[in-house]
Amino acid sequence: MKNRIIVCTLLTPFLFFGCSANTDLDPVGAEKISVPDPGRLPEYTDKDGFRSVYTVDLIMCKPVYYALYTPADNLKLILAGANQSGEISGYKIMYNADGSVGDIIFISGIDTFAPESEWVENSEDGNIALLKSCMNDSDLEGEHFTISRDESGKVTSVGSIDVPKGFTAKYWIDEFGGEDVFWMDDIEGGCFAFFVQLTEDDKEGRSTVDYLYCNGRLAAELAYWNGTLIKALYYDEDGHFRGIKEERDADQVLLDIWRNYDYKNPLKWYLGTEWEY
Repeated sequence: MKNRIIVCTLLTPFLFFGCSANTDLDPVGAEKISVPDPGRLPEYTDKDGFRSVYTVDLIMCKPVYYALYTPADNLKLILAGANQSGEISGYKIMYNADGSVGDIIFISGIDTFAPESEWVENSEDGNIALLKSCMNDSDLEGEHFTISRDESGKVTSVGSIDVPKGFTAKYWIDEFGGEDVFWMDDIEGGCFAFFVQLTEDDKEGRSTVDYLYCNGRLAAELAYWNGTLIKALYYDEDGHFRGIKEERDADQVLLDIWRNYDYKNPLKWYLGTEWEY
């Protein structure tokens, strides 16, 4: 999987703008949130116009990828995980009437919602029925990242993250740890995470700092000189400082966050990580 965005879980783990996001809204031409591109995968469309995209890699714990699109071609669910470990999680995307994303909701517990045998039995139709049931099950919902905007449409907050004056917020879902980790992780299979980056509007000719959040928590401070990334400061899920690393590649930052920011087991296996200062 090569392009952008991230979540962790099981099988083969919004935006507010004067109106609240609703599970039933499916606006035509809605905002497209950036997510990883899995490449050419099997697609299945049911009689209601819902479309699922699905793949499973038959290595190690059988990492899996699911995406569910509405009749208006809006991404509704994106899920990933490890089939053998029986743990799936992901995100549900909610839309406002004007087409903007209104809420991004972390969902988990899909392994208790439907056992692996049901997913296998329904795999020929892309598990659309099961995915649609997950979409409507509020018991699976965890943290909400509600997106608020001002009258001009500029994002003012994402969940508990406020956007300071002079900054612009961008958000996306990405592979946690990069493409190789996504398909080769023998514990969780693939992982996605929801990222928010607060970027200073004026970077030209001066030193600036961007703030990168992973699932609502500060994961890195990115230092730029004249718009060029030069250094990153990393934190774990509990807010503990992990280290400083000179860095020029923004994609490498996502891998470094994964090494130091395990939202399930913070400060555990990566304690021995050595940083080059």
